[in-house]
Amino acid sequence: MENALRRNPKIPKFVVCSDIGGDCQGGDRLSNLPEPIIHHIFSFLETIDVVRASAVSRRWRYFWLSIPYLNFNIHNIWSNPLERWSLEKINEKFKDFVNWVLLSQNGSINIQRFLLSCFNCVDDYTLYRWLNAVAQRNVQVLDLDIISEEPIKLPRCLVTCESLMSLKLDFGNREHQGVLNLPTCAGFNQLKSLDLQHVEVLDYNLF
Repeated sequence: MENALRRNPKIPKFVVCSDIGGDCQGGDRLSNLPEPIIHHIFSFLETIDVVRASAVSRRWRYFWLSIPYLNFNIHNIWSNPLERWSLEKINEKFKDFVNWVLLSQNGSINIQRFLLSCFNCVDDYTLYRWLNAVAQRNVQVLDLDIISEEPIKLPRCLVTCESLMSLKLDFGNREHQGVLNLPTCAGFNQLKSLDLQHVEVLDYNLF
């Protein structure tokens, strides 16, 4: 965990140029594109960079509040975090950021893709609440890369979520395999893609 954070490269500032090879400034051609296209372009960025981009253009100021693609990665959100904080502090600050985004966004907008890479501590129900929140917003693609000290339980509302079409779970590495705890109910009716890596399933009644 600590080594992964230490290898974190310096995160560049978000800069937009008005013309290829021209001067960089706030007004640019990208801002004049239709909103769905800008959302698609922003979908390739991590959410922290989408929030940072709000300072580049007035039109983008509130874009992050409606973007249906969310990507949270604790390994990339800060540059060299261990030089400033403990692991516990880093985890708390990361949770604060994810909570802030989810609470600030327009809850009526469906989430097309939710990517999450983080740590899960014992007796911490934050991850469970996040999964509840994205299920209520009809998430379509869910990608979880979690290192956990205890079994990870998926909430019933996520398992029975009719919008969920793709699920990828990675709960470990070569040295560690995480445990998945499923609720005792049938689900994943609309699931078209399932990818499990480093996962031990306690309940094999997936469908």
